Amino acid sequence: MTEFEIPLGNAPRCGENIHLVRWTRSADGWAAETLLATYVSSTHDEWALFAL
Repeated sequence: MTEFEIPLGNAPRCGENIHLVRWTRSADGWAAETLLATYVSSTHDEWALFAL
């Protein structure tokens, strides 16, 4: 994997903790699941994260 800096204002810095939210459908409607991860690196196609 080739590493590079993303030129986006909202991109996390290397080593920064981020919260990922996934919405899932349940019998009662929609529910949010939150995962805490540490940003490691990225490419144009994907981010490398370490799940905490």
